[in-house]
Amino acid sequence: MLHDDSKPPFRSSVFKVPHHGSANAHVEGVWDELLEPEPIAILALWRRGGGALPKEDDVTRILTRAPDAYATTNAAPGALTRDRWVRKKLRDVNAQFWPEFGTTGMIRLRRATTGESAWRVDLFGSACHLKGFAV
Repeated sequence: MLHDDSKPPFRSSVFKVPHHGSANAHVEGVWDELLEPEPIAILALWRRGGGALPKEDDVTRILTRAPDAYATTNAAPGALTRDRWVRKKLRDVNAQFWPEFGTTGMIRLRRATTGESAWRVDLFGSACHLKGFAV
C-alpha cells in the first residue's frame, strides 16, 4: 500500500492507531508517507487479565508523532471495582472474572466544511487526551 500508485494523492490529518497502539502494529512509512505531520490520532485501549495496551512506551511513541492523540478511556487496570456483594456472589459460584475497567468513552472529530483544515475534537464519557491516559 505504501508504494502503491492507487494510494490517495493527499495525506490524512486523522489517524486511527491500529492494534490499540501496540508497537508491533507501528509502521514508520504510514506516519511518513500517508499522514500529515502531527496528525490527530485516536486509539482504543485493550485490557484483559494481566495484559494491557497501549504500554507506556507505546504512549510515548504515539505522542512523539501525534501530540494531539486521544484514547477512548482513561481507566487504569483495577481503577474501578465491582460492588463487594457482586464479588462475593461471583466467588460463591466459583466464577472467573476480570477487573472492571470502566466504560468506553467516545471521541468525535468534526470540521465545519470539507475545505476547513482545523478539526474540532469533542470527548465524551471517559475518553481523554493520551497525555492523561493512565498506563
